[in-house]
Amino acid sequence: MSVIRRIFRDGFILRLFRAFIASLKSDTKRHKEPYFKFDVEYDGYEPSLDNTTKMQQLRDYARRAISESLEEERLVRRVFAKYFIFELESDPKRGKNGQFICTKHIFCCFYNNNKALKVLLDQLEARSAKFLLYGQLIITLTASGSCLDPDGNFCARLHFEVHDRQSPISIQL
Repeated sequence: MSVIRRIFRDGFILRLFRAFIASLKSDTKRHKEPYFKFDVEYDGYEPSLDNTTKMQQLRDYARRAISESLEEERLVRRVFAKYFIFELESDPKRGKNGQFICTKHIFCCFYNNNKALKVLLDQLEARSAKFLLYGQLIITLTASGSCLDPDGNFCARLHFEVHDRQSPISIQL
């Protein structure tokens, strides 16, 4: 390859331009992700973040801002939902009616030997949490063990049908 062609193909300016285009793509992707912003109101001057004597005060301000926010419930639902994993048991099979039959499992990131599983299920039960598939009730979450496998791990099995393999699946907590 000639020197001129190598400069234009892999030169500094072209690599800089490609990096700039890649950063634009990542910014648009990042902004599509849900984010939460909590505005904190301070009594008087805003304390410095590296002032360790004000850490308790900063924590109290942050807790108050979150608890007074309309976004708190949305944030709590997302935090709860992040602990669950959805996995297809196998490839969807075509049924007699032409639809694809799917079997899916819902697992929890916490295992039975983790105290966090009981705490999470207790909190979800207190909130009357449910899993919905296409808006229809499929599971009511309880700490009583109705969604636990023989080893004590959270595992729920779902059967449902879709029109084709590219059909979106709507599962809500």
